[in-house]
Amino acid sequence: YELIPGSGCNLTEHPYCEMPGGEGLKFIFIGRVMQLKGIDEYLISAEQIKKEFSQVTFYVAGWNEEEKYKTILADYRKRGIVEYLGFRKDIAEWIKKCHCTVLPSHGGEGVPNVLLEAAATGRICIASDINGSRDVIENGKNGFLFKAGDADDLTSCMRKVIFLSDEERTSMGRAGREKVEKEFDRQIVIEKYCNEVERA
Repeated sequence: YELIPGSGCNLTEHPYCEMPGGEGLKFIFIGRVMQLKGIDEYLISAEQIKKEFSQVTFYVAGWNEEEKYKTILADYRKRGIVEYLGFRKDIAEWIKKCHCTVLPSHGGEGVPNVLLEAAATGRICIASDINGSRDVIENGKNGFLFKAGDADDLTSCMRKVIFLSDEERTSMGRAGREKVEKEFDRQIVIEKYCNEVERA
């Protein structure tokens, strides 16, 4: 059998972009707002980081799948901890605006498109150390992996990104782009599918 690397990433639609300039780092959670996707850990970590680094910005983008999070997000937004963007059709532009994409899912992922698209854009990725996410992130090279469900470990990874120099962040972003080009280019995936169909 042949292991196909997910659906791959369209490198033309998600070109490499330089890291954003200006003051303060920007993190973004992209996904359905629900417990299984790790929104609780993201919010806890955001609150901890904001106490230490007031200039860091945290975004949440995605449908609100569980009613309780409407109240929770409103509270975090009121306290200036996160900015809730809702569902966005222009998510690629928001990835470009940020330095790091965070996917704290508890499990059940394939190869996450959001990590592929963020890495292709040249952004650092932080994700749970689970199947799928582990395929995209080489810990310490193009991003960081943390123990699923562990907000303290996630906070530690965020601190690592904050303490990187501009040059180190750029280097990690480029490493992510190179990995997607080599392993997840959609053209490679399509060719593998076609080859398997022909062999069947």
